Amino acid sequence: MKKFRLLKNAALLTVTGFFLRGLGMIFRIYISGRIGEEGMGLYQLISSVYFLFITLAQSGISVTVTRLCAQKFALRDSLGAYKILKSAIAVALLTGGLACGGMLVLSGTLSKLWIADMRALYSLRVLALSLPFISVCNVLSSYFIASKNVVYGCTAQILEQLTRMGIVVIAAAYFSKYSLPVMLAAVFAANTLSEAVSCMYLGLRLLMKKDRPFGRKGEKPHYKRLIVKSSAPVAASRYLASALHTAENMLVPSAMTLFTHSRADSLAAFGALKGMAMPLLFFPSSFLSAMSTLLVPEITDAHARRDRAAMTKIINRAASFTLILSIMAAGVFWMFSDSLGMLIYKSPQVSKMLLMLAPIVPFMYLDSICDGLLKGLGLQRQVLIHNCVDSALRIILIATIVPKFGINGFIAVMWVSNILISVLNLRLLLKVSGVKCNFKGWFLYPLGCAAVSAIITKFLRPNGATVLKTGLGCMLFCSVFLLLMMFLSRESKIYKNK
Repeated sequence: MKKFRLLKNAALLTVTGFFLRGLGMIFRIYISGRIGEEGMGLYQLISSVYFLFITLAQSGISVTVTRLCAQKFALRDSLGAYKILKSAIAVALLTGGLACGGMLVLSGTLSKLWIADMRALYSLRVLALSLPFISVCNVLSSYFIASKNVVYGCTAQILEQLTRMGIVVIAAAYFSKYSLPVMLAAVFAANTLSEAVSCMYLGLRLLMKKDRPFGRKGEKPHYKRLIVKSSAPVAASRYLASALHTAENMLVPSAMTLFTHSRADSLAAFGALKGMAMPLLFFPSSFLSAMSTLLVPEITDAHARRDRAAMTKIINRAASFTLILSIMAAGVFWMFSDSLGMLIYKSPQVSKMLLMLAPIVPFMYLDSICDGLLKGLGLQRQVLIHNCVDSALRIILIATIVPKFGINGFIAVMWVSNILISVLNLRLLLKVSGVKCNFKGWFLYPLGCAAVSAIITKFLRPNGATVLKTGLGCMLFCSVFLLLMMFLSRESKIYKNK
């Protein structure tokens, strides 16, 4: 029954993830067509500052709620989980309100000094109003995930995205003749309204929850335990990582301007990379997003019960699935980069970026799943150290390499960074769990299948770069790859749990 529920939740999260990422891709294609590559560059810079304040608003509460409530539910203490939720909501309202006030007050300074573009001012002020809603919404979603009831969170995300897209389409039609700053502010206003709708929906679902423990009193709310013992390490990690990441994003366009001697060209290249190519590269990771979300309470549960066999099984399956999926995705992006970049964005620059970044897709995906597993094991401090080393290295390399080589230099930095952080986190995960690296099953077999699939697809794929022919080519590659992997998994014992 427990296994069926996990599979059901995984399937629901996966379908929702694909649907949302599909909507997100449509949304980005639509926005990029309206504001252009330079506008997308400014959009990404504003988003970077916004994500920093989102981190401040959340303060690590969401991961903490998932872990602590999962522990309570594992012990069948629903009242304890509900008390943790109430404490978390109170903290979320406080941190979200402070972050909102800080962003409003600092919006002018951030636009002038950090983003170096006063056109961002109105957008930052509009986005600030969404921070309390985001903070509370994440706490509620984490509670439902810990209770292994993900349907409410999935519904809230779909409602949020549909609301955002609907408002943007209306706003784009109304503000189409206005300047870029007004258009961006309208887009971000849709974001704020959609966050409010999502938060109110989850709040109503909690109030309507039939098994919610009403009118029962006991120990005081877990403010101290929630903030000091659990949230503080996560918050510190996220604050520092987010601050370094924001600083990096602010530095990249400035460093590229030294190479191109044009701020507009630098913003356009930055927008093409961060706003167009990267979302496309991460599109297939919907499977991993679902798995990563569900594995946090699962591995926390196994860790709390000291069930080493269950932990080993979870990590083995997660690593195998992640690398098989990511190597297959990397093969698709490598072979069809030209077609995908031109068909989706009509941009040869995006096509070139997809080709250059495709080989590091497995490292990007692997880091994502390792990060979730390590946090589920309570290793936030070690993750913080790794992230700090990675971010510091990125900033140093950006400052020294990008001014000489432009966007190609930044892509080289991404290569070094993604390989380094994924290796560090995988090494830590294997060391702590005691799981041995299955090199053949995780790396060698999928790479071999990808190579054979690429050769077969190259000779059999239909010529041309139309949507139909590109789609058929991608399907052919994936079908051959999966058939080869199925054959190897059946003939070899390498994927069987020991």
